[in-house]
Amino acid sequence: MESVLAGCSASISELKKNPSALIKQAEGEPIAILNHKKPTA
Repeated sequence: MESVLAGCSASISELKKNPSALIKQAEGEPIAILNHKKPTA
């Protein structure tokens, strides 16, 4: 399992649906974007 240094994670689909809500939810912290449950960004 890979270690991710982010307090928030979301799938690419979630990011596409509502990117501004995702940014608000993260409260300025890094967001890990997952593709098939693996970090991609």
